[in-house]
Amino acid sequence: MHQTTLLIFAAVAFVGIATPGPTVLLALTNGSRYGVRGAACGFAGAMLSDAVLIVAVALGVGARYRRHAA
Repeated sequence: MHQTTLLIFAAVAFVGIATPGPTVLLALTNGSRYGVRGAACGFAGAMLSDAVLIVAVALGVGARYRRHAA
């Protein structure tokens, strides 16, 4: 990989990491309205949904859908 390509990738990745996503904004909103417990509930839901997606990927659900496309 060329050094220029690596630097461009690093800059774009940094912007993507530094930008808060919807989960962070939801946690900030819930935290300001309902306190730490409200923010924790939102993060627990986000972690649960991430876990479901990770398990689906690990089980190869996408490959099964692609193989048996309607």
